Amino acid sequence: MKELPYFKFYPNQWITGSISFMQLDVQGAFIKVCCYYWSKECKVSRNQIKTLIPKQWSALVDAELFKIEEETISIKWLDEQHQQRLVEHKRNVSNGKKGGLSRAKALRKDKIRKDNYANDNLLKVNKDINTYKRFAHLSMSLDEFKKLEENYTKEQIDSVCDAIQNFKKNTNYKSLYLTAKNWLKKEQTKQELETSKGFKAPWD
Repeated sequence: MKELPYFKFYPNQWITGSISFMQLDVQGAFIKVCCYYWSKECKVSRNQIKTLIPKQWSALVDAELFKIEEETISIKWLDEQHQQRLVEHKRNVSNGKKGGLSRAKALRKDKIRKDNYANDNLLKVNKDINTYKRFAHLSMSLDEFKKLEENYTKEQIDSVCDAIQNFKKNTNYKSLYLTAKNWLKKEQTKQELETSKGFKAPWD
């Protein structure tokens, strides 16, 4: 099933709902979560969202704007729209050629709509939605970030990435992930940091 590039949004419900009384950065974070959730066909893990909006995560959880079920999240009003679209898709398929033609026509309209958004900075389809960090010619995906996070803290990873960005000869590097992984070898791992907790140096 092809990606649907938009979901239904009702301004009146937003303005009159509890979300409008929250801080603007929290409101923006929730919209970002909704867009990411929809782009992934409403199948997103808890860690993906936490990585996407680390500063606003706690506020959104406390506001119960989405449900956390084991390691995944659920946004009811988007789930309902997605389920409705699945039902419509199955109905079109069962209708055979007629339904197929109607579906093809709808997809052409969707493609035209998406093409019209291509040069719109506000509605531009983001191909780098899985990118954790990007600068110059280097980038790191969310999956690569998670691999590094298995052994190092987010603060350590961000610090090393900033150092690489400010390094004058970073044009020689081809992979931000591999470069960061190499630079992080100079840092203590999470396990080493945990082991050193409570240690008191003899000179203290």
